[in-house]
Amino acid sequence: LALEFADPRFPELVDAQSKTLGDGGNTPDCVYLHAMIDGTLRYRIHGTRGTAPFIEIGVYAGKIGLHPHSRRVDSLSEETLVVGADGTVEVCIGAFPDAPNVLAGGEDACYVFIRQYAHDWDTTQRASLRIEAIGAPAARPPLTAAEMRRGLERAARFVHDSAQAWAAVVDGMRTLPPNQLVAIEPEQDMTMPAGHRFAAGHFALQDGESLVLEMTPAEVPYWGVTLTNYWFEPLDYGGRGSHLNNRTAQQRDDGAYRLVIGARDPGTPNWIDTRGHAVGTVLFRWSRTALPLPEITATVVVDKAR
Repeated sequence: LALEFADPRFPELVDAQSKTLGDGGNTPDCVYLHAMIDGTLRYRIHGTRGTAPFIEIGVYAGKIGLHPHSRRVDSLSEETLVVGADGTVEVCIGAFPDAPNVLAGGEDACYVFIRQYAHDWDTTQRASLRIEAIGAPAARPPLTAAEMRRGLERAARFVHDSAQAWAAVVDGMRTLPPNQLVAIEPEQDMTMPAGHRFAAGHFALQDGESLVLEMTPAEVPYWGVTLTNYWFEPLDYGGRGSHLNNRTAQQRDDGAYRLVIGARDPGTPNWIDTRGHAVGTVLFRWSRTALPLPEITATVVVDKAR
C-alpha cells in the first residue's frame, strides 16, 4: 500500500492479513482485503460475493501506520448489500445515483477495508473482488525513481508507526488488572468495523497456570475469542488452536461455555493455546446483535498435574 499499490488511480485489493503478516488484533475467523483510494474519484468494486455469512465493506479516512488516524466514513454489510442471483456483486464509491450499493467518498477518504467473517473457512468460499477507478488511464505508468524513494520511505515509516500504534493499544489494556475481561469502547480512529462490540483484557500466567473463561451467552450470529501477542498480532492466523467462536466451541448442556486459555492442553474441550506466551491479550468479539455483552467470569487455575 505504500509502494506497489499506493497510486489511487490503480488500486488493487490485496490481503491485509496472512500467516506472516498481521496486526490490529485481527481474528483468524476473518479474511481481510484492503486498497488505497482517492475519495475525490469514483470507484467500482465488483466480483463474486462468496459464501461468508458476514461481510463488511468500509471506506475510511486514513489507515493506521500510514496516517495518524483512521475514521470510518461509510460502510455496507451483508444486512443491506444487494447481491445478484448469480452471486455477483457491485459496490460503488462516490456519486453513483442509480447503483444499488453505494458508499460515500469525500476528500479525506483514502482507504477501503473489506472484512469477511466465517465460523469455518474450510467450508466457506471467500469473495473474489476487484477494484477500479472510473476514468483512470488505461495503462499504469512505470514507477519513477522519486516514487520508489517515497514509497520505500513510507513503507519504513509504516513498520515503525504501525507497531507503535498497536503496542500502545496493548499498553492501554495492560493498565487494567490482568486475567479479566471488561467491556470496552475501542477508539474510533483505529479502523473499527461497524458490526462488532468488544470485551478485552490481558492474560499474565505463570508456568502451570491457565485462565478459565465461563459465560452463558445468548444465541447470536457470531461471537469469537482471539489471543494476540504484545504487538497485537493474532497468535495463529490461518491455523487452529488459539481462537474459538460460537460454532467451534463446545457448549455444555446447560447452555454455558467453559474456555481454557493456557500453554498445556487440559484434556477438556475448548482449549485456547497461548503458544508459549506467558502474557498477551484476549479479545472477545460480539457481533450482529443489539443484545448486551454476556457476563464473562475469568479465573486463574493451576494445572492439576502439578
